Amino acid sequence: MSMNQENMIKFMLKFGYLDQNAGPQALIAGDTLVAALKSVQKFGGLEETGVFDNDTLKLINSKRCGVPDIPLKLNGNKNKRYVVSSNVWNKRSLTYYIFNFTPKLPHESIRNEIQKALSKWSRFSQLKFLEVNNENFADIVISFGVADHGDQFPFDGPGNTLAHAFYPGELGPLGGDIHFDDSEDWTLDNSTNNGVDFYSVVLHEMGHSLGLRHSTAPDSIMNPYYKGPQLQDIGYDDISGMRSVYIARSLPEDYVSFTPPIQLPPITPGKSHPHVHWSSFSHETCTDYDTVTPEPFTTFKPEIATPKKNDNTDECKGNFDAVSCFRGEIFVFKKNLLWRLNKPGSILQRYPVQLLKFFQVLANNDHNIVKIDAAYERPDSNIVMFSGKNYYVFNGNHLIENSPKSIMDYGFPPFLVRVDAVMVFGGPPLTYLFSGEYFWIYDDQKKILLQNHRLIKEHFKGIKTPIDAVLTWKSGDTYFFSENQYWKFNHNLNKTEPGYPKNAAEFLLGCTS
Repeated sequence: MSMNQENMIKFMLKFGYLDQNAGPQALIAGDTLVAALKSVQKFGGLEETGVFDNDTLKLINSKRCGVPDIPLKLNGNKNKRYVVSSNVWNKRSLTYYIFNFTPKLPHESIRNEIQKALSKWSRFSQLKFLEVNNENFADIVISFGVADHGDQFPFDGPGNTLAHAFYPGELGPLGGDIHFDDSEDWTLDNSTNNGVDFYSVVLHEMGHSLGLRHSTAPDSIMNPYYKGPQLQDIGYDDISGMRSVYIARSLPEDYVSFTPPIQLPPITPGKSHPHVHWSSFSHETCTDYDTVTPEPFTTFKPEIATPKKNDNTDECKGNFDAVSCFRGEIFVFKKNLLWRLNKPGSILQRYPVQLLKFFQVLANNDHNIVKIDAAYERPDSNIVMFSGKNYYVFNGNHLIENSPKSIMDYGFPPFLVRVDAVMVFGGPPLTYLFSGEYFWIYDDQKKILLQNHRLIKEHFKGIKTPIDAVLTWKSGDTYFFSENQYWKFNHNLNKTEPGYPKNAAEFLLGCTS
């Protein structure tokens, strides 16, 4: 047997075309080798002759992914790869952590290419991805290594195997992880034949992290062979795979059960000044992530049609301090005034009111409060309001959790002096906090800041900064406000919708233009 033939058999064993428990190479039946060779040629887009020719030799020596083309079945051999559980994620929000970087590319460029690839997969899977700063909280760990890098699948130096990834649930904690061979000449320039385009390989390996195997379709990003230097993209076969495992399939978090709320005594109608009490709110949520809505409490505050306002009044000049959704209603804050809306443009009767007459508990606690900078409803239904360097947690009757507390309790860096806006988004929901040109992501359930500050303009394209307020409404639509303008944001495309900005006061308060 020639050296090339021996290399061919080693290739077929490595990438799943031959059973590694089949015994000595010399005893492998001829028809088995022919069938395996035809499969190799099929994945490589060659004519399926079953003959080991020059084109096939060139194919097995070309650059490719290190994941087997055909799943290995090795009867419990712990040194070999096989999927030990479901090979797709059973949740819609995934976290990732970049363990290290290659010195061949700028760190921020690596991060941007990874985010670009994740955004591409998110568009067709409706999955959400969040970078975290601790690998213990990461579903997917991304790293660079050379030769034997600790996962029992060593890299082979420049050329041939460029990277490999692990399916969800594969080999315990390695499930979902991506490893790149640091001996490759990684590049961000796909216009030349020099080097390996990093984005194309990230896009491919991320498909494995989400549960896709290699495809024989030539236009699939999941074809095992590197097609550089031209930029690669997701193909129809890949889109179909994502739809079948994540969009068409129900996941456990799609079903949310609720404990029936305790019926509180209704407030007496006809008060001269409305004041906050949870019994006057419905139990609707402000987004559509919860699939079940409890029966609403009865409210005794009649609603009337909102009259159009003249745009020369102060309220019609925009510059709102905060716009938030509490229990299915919109609250608009500006200086010492508060508006309560049942939907954009429809103000409830007797509003606006004095802020501290509605939230009397704030006035009782701190007479120095002049305005609310930002506010949001936490997953536990308590309200958080930011004012300067402090924040207040309100349960509908009282301030709780030793309020007021310093905003530094969120884990912010020392340079932050206030929170400008807050957005709650995702399933499970995460809290996005905006200040100046930056934003942070906070997990209210685990009480941890998930990442260091990031630039708003890089992740929320088309949004003007600084941001005054963010509203996520029942439909899941997200609106960003700055001065007297607002933008509707498309999370799937990661940019603002066409036709924006529009007039914020007209949208919220029904002001005439």
